Amino acid sequence: MEVKGFFQRRDFLLSLVPVVLHLAFVLRMLLRYTISITSDPRRNYWEYFWQLLPSELLQAERLTSLWNLHSQPPLYNLLGAVLMRFGPEGFVLESIHVLNVVMGAALCGLLYFPAQILLRRRWLSVLLCGAVALHPSLLLYEAYILYDVITVFLVVATLACVAFFQWKERLGWLAAFLAGMNLLVLTRTIFHPAVLVPALFLSCIWAGAQWRRALLLGLLISMPVLGWCAKNYVKFGFWGTTSWTGMNLWRVAAHDYSSEEREELVQAGLMDPMVAVRDDFPWPRELAGYGFNATSAVSALNRDDFNNINIPAVARVYQANAVRLILYSPRRYIRTVGKGAILFCRPSFEFEHLMFNVREIPRYLGLWRALYGRQPRWLVGLKKPEYGFTWMVLHLVALALFAARILQARFVQREPLAIIIRRRPTEFALAFLCLWVFFVGCAFEVGENDRFKFVIEFPAYLFVAAMLTWAFQALSGRVTAICRGSATAPRL
Repeated sequence: MEVKGFFQRRDFLLSLVPVVLHLAFVLRMLLRYTISITSDPRRNYWEYFWQLLPSELLQAERLTSLWNLHSQPPLYNLLGAVLMRFGPEGFVLESIHVLNVVMGAALCGLLYFPAQILLRRRWLSVLLCGAVALHPSLLLYEAYILYDVITVFLVVATLACVAFFQWKERLGWLAAFLAGMNLLVLTRTIFHPAVLVPALFLSCIWAGAQWRRALLLGLLISMPVLGWCAKNYVKFGFWGTTSWTGMNLWRVAAHDYSSEEREELVQAGLMDPMVAVRDDFPWPRELAGYGFNATSAVSALNRDDFNNINIPAVARVYQANAVRLILYSPRRYIRTVGKGAILFCRPSFEFEHLMFNVREIPRYLGLWRALYGRQPRWLVGLKKPEYGFTWMVLHLVALALFAARILQARFVQREPLAIIIRRRPTEFALAFLCLWVFFVGCAFEVGENDRFKFVIEFPAYLFVAAMLTWAFQALSGRVTAICRGSATAPRL
């Protein structure tokens, strides 16, 4: 598996090309257009987002508030607290924008290394990373308050660690990969702690004879995540990094039911009245009538927001109703998941919260929409144009080619499955992360799927390019072999 001397000095220099290109692109766009993290008057302050603790708590009761956070993983709120404490006073959002641009440029450079491992063509790797550097989604999400850019940065950084491991086979790079996975779990809820199980499994296979050391390292690195989940279980009665899982599942399970249908299900005893009365989630002040009236001396748990002390119990009610609804009609749940998959294939810059900045660059986005391809009307069922059909087809083709590649190695070349995985760490890490985000982003969300897609949008470009490159090489090799066979065949 080790590719000795594969990365040379020029590779590290070439990785800087997309970094410089992205910084120049962002500077040009910010000078020419009014793109700002504060452009949307509804969403230009920290407290607008349910995922974020109020700024006064992060400043006055920093440690207590973070320790009692159950609605979200802690790292992004911790980052916000650090910026409020040490950053320019009154410019937290602007500080986030600058940090996002730096991480955006860095991920453009880091993506070069897994790209070069898989594509083996420097010009193609630079071209792919250059396309990412000029991508409008990266520009627009850098001017967005939430944790989207830091999540993409961590995803690309973990892939780069696997690429370096494939190059050198040093266990330290596997430890860095596992550390990156743990940081993702502590940053964003789409990476449930369960994601660490397949990550550890893959790491042990890649480590070969050192699998015991890799497993021990992985367990030690995962202790903060396990500790945070244990804290949530002891204090709030659930195992995980977010108390919202049940409510998110309910959104998908109940999406296809009208108010009349919900009322009928309440009468039949299949749905609790509390969850049937409205489409969105009630604020804690509206839950007292249903018995959710607990209070807390901790300020972070006693506010009328979704980190209230009653939310974990409320979420369990929503989760129980969601499971009953899915079992009642699996077909309708699958149909909603399919709708989420179509939304997932849309360009990530179509996300509603970005619209104020999107309006600044209509022509540039028009070009990228054309590249994504317009969805057939029969598929989306909408009169207005929806885009993403090319993206959808290419990724279905890439998944089919990935499956064919594995089947060929297993049944034609007779390689054991463990050897197949061990010889292709970067490829399997890329497929694993893309499939995980796609599954969770469709099974537990409907509405913001395009934003969830941004997490793996750029690695997915690499996945498509890698699979198409493999298919082209296999096909050209087959054609060459046939031609040589024809040329050497005896003539009658």
